[in-house]
Amino acid sequence: MTAEPAPGPAVERVIQQISQAAIAIAHTYLAGVLERARAATSIDDAKHESSVAIGYAMLMADLGMLTEDEYMGKRSEALQAVERQ
Repeated sequence: MTAEPAPGPAVERVIQQISQAAIAIAHTYLAGVLERARAATSIDDAKHESSVAIGYAMLMADLGMLTEDEYMGKRSEALQAVERQ
C-alpha cells in the first residue's frame, strides 16, 4: 500500500478558508439565537432561545471557537434576555 501524498498549499488554503467560514457561520447563528431570545414575546420563548444559545455557546467554546470569557459573555447575554421578560 502506498501512502497518499501530503496536501499542497492550495489544498491547505481551501481547508483554512472552509474553517474560517464555518467559524463565521457559527458566530452568526449564535448572534441570531441571542437576538431571538432578546426579541421573545413570552418568558417561555425567551427561556427556550436562551437555553439554545447557552448550549450552542458551550459547544463553540468546547470546539475552541469561543474563549472562556467569550462564552461567559454570551451566557450572560442569554440569561439577561430571560430576566427582561
